[in-house]
Amino acid sequence: MLRHSASMASLACSGRIKPPWKASTAMSKSICSGCHGIFNSVGVFDKHRIGEYQKSDGTSSNRQCLTQEQMRDKGLLQNAKGWWIGSEYDASSHSNEGKEAQPVANT
Repeated sequence: MLRHSASMASLACSGRIKPPWKASTAMSKSICSGCHGIFNSVGVFDKHRIGEYQKSDGTSSNRQCLTQEQMRDKGLLQNAKGWWIGSEYDASSHSNEGKEAQPVANT
């Protein structure tokens, strides 16, 4: 166990640990091995797959990927990177402009 903050900092700089002040800002993604599509979340990935899973008795699966047209019909969109997303990001819906500050309860 490290007891000295300088030791933590030197380990962090060496790349052996990820310090809490350098939290990852990378967006998670799911890549389909079937259609090779890239999805910004597991939920969106799941929406692009249809059919039944393989049964425990060994009966084969009829799971498959939707076509791009079917994904669009389901409401999925592609962002500027070509990743499939569930909806267009609307920054205005996340803005604090015109909203009063709300007190935070101490717990």
